Amino acid sequence: MALRKQPFRSKCLLITDRIAWCMIFPSYWLANRFLSCFKFTTLENNNRFEEPCYERYVILTFAIPVLFALLIASVPLTIIGLLVWAPIQRYRAPYVYTSKEENQTKSTACPSGKRCAFSIATANVCLMPEFISRINNLPNTQHRANRIGQCFVDCVSELTNISCNSDQNKSKSYHSMDSEPRDQSNGTIELDIFQHHDYKTEENPSDIKSSASSDLRSPAFISTTFPAHLDFVCLQEVFDRRAGDKLTDNLHRCFPYIVHDVGVYSWRSNYFVLNSGLMVASRYPVLDVDFHYYEACRREDCLAGKGLLTVKVCVGKTEDGKNRVGYISTTHLQAFKVSLEQEAQNDPHGVRCHQMTQAEIWINDFLETSKNENEVVMFNILCGDFNFDNMSIGDKENWEHSLMKQYQDPARVRPGLDHPWAVGTECCQHSMYDKEVNTPEGLKSVLENDGTGYIEDVINPEMKGKRRLDYLLYSEQGMNKDLEVNVEEYQFVTQLATLTDHIPIAMTFTIQSKGQDTQAAHL
Repeated sequence: MALRKQPFRSKCLLITDRIAWCMIFPSYWLANRFLSCFKFTTLENNNRFEEPCYERYVILTFAIPVLFALLIASVPLTIIGLLVWAPIQRYRAPYVYTSKEENQTKSTACPSGKRCAFSIATANVCLMPEFISRINNLPNTQHRANRIGQCFVDCVSELTNISCNSDQNKSKSYHSMDSEPRDQSNGTIELDIFQHHDYKTEENPSDIKSSASSDLRSPAFISTTFPAHLDFVCLQEVFDRRAGDKLTDNLHRCFPYIVHDVGVYSWRSNYFVLNSGLMVASRYPVLDVDFHYYEACRREDCLAGKGLLTVKVCVGKTEDGKNRVGYISTTHLQAFKVSLEQEAQNDPHGVRCHQMTQAEIWINDFLETSKNENEVVMFNILCGDFNFDNMSIGDKENWEHSLMKQYQDPARVRPGLDHPWAVGTECCQHSMYDKEVNTPEGLKSVLENDGTGYIEDVINPEMKGKRRLDYLLYSEQGMNKDLEVNVEEYQFVTQLATLTDHIPIAMTFTIQSKGQDTQAAHL
């Protein structure tokens, strides 16, 4: 299948789309700025006493009337733009795939006696239109997009031969838990299968979240940075078009292959408002892409074309010339933040179950239709913001779904119970800018000490815990039968403190033949 590198096959439609968007954009920008004048974040409210007293008077007496007048004046042009833009969206591709061949990493087969290891991260980055983002207590969408992209670039550039750092923002010397040398020629980590991997090192003993019942060699820890050997990045809530472009440009400096601008614009999928917000960046070539939008939704979620994005990547070749491939799926399920009475009335759990059933069908169909006899399937990953946790009693219908049985969750002991070291990933929005958590180091310290007051609690009177809404799951379904997946590292990353209201997750996993005796730590 030919990958779509432009949103439209026809240059005429592409030009028409861009002209129509230029006609729509003034109203879009003015509406955002106008509404943002009435919505201040907690950081802005806390700092207003340090600002000159006349600033807010200027906004009230000058900025608001001017913005409103310009907004009204731009409406006729916007209406014309919408009448041109909306009809041609039926011809739009559900994604755009871009590649920067000059940054391509060379892939080779994993040598015998070695295990191939890959690292993947998932993050909900909350890059929404400015006003909606401010409702989530996160201002400056464009600025955050640049900073988030730079965070990933600074980490990955440690182990690549690509010059990824800007002069203004040099990368730090990030600590990696791996003690083995890495093969930097192809981006694939090669580990000796008899090498013991001790996760409780003397260099950074606080990386392991302390717990009386935790395994001393547990792969899980809290980190202030993403892994330096990151191979894949999956993002959710990249809704804003300009922010998505900035993020893509930044990530392309170290991730040559990116699937972005994902979504279907129609009255049925999203009322022509927001796309899916999904994005996948890879250091390995993408062979195939599949996207479907969810048919079920509730309330404001119906304005976003949420769905499931699955990509098939080529991570190298075997000694006999077969492609080594992997499947990565990312999704964003129904969100709901209302009272329990409203929640019961609107049944978000039922909506999510319907979405999970669709996701399960789509993944299995894609695995079946895209398989090739000349390929070796190495891994099958599912990640994203699921908007339910594994311990809240109200989410039982979700965490007992068959999709959660098909995929394995390294942070879960069983349905309804997480490991003691599991960390909640939903930040309390009102306290994100408190001095205790407004730095990666501060947030890490708070997470190591339960995170009370800064991470949302599970809703279950019988047990304590924090809401873990973001997941990194793996399955051996669809893989070659003689291969297995072993989780080497499982990180809760605090690097995006104050840049998003979620805690990103990263995972390093190895692929090896079944029956090989490894001394690596297991969950």
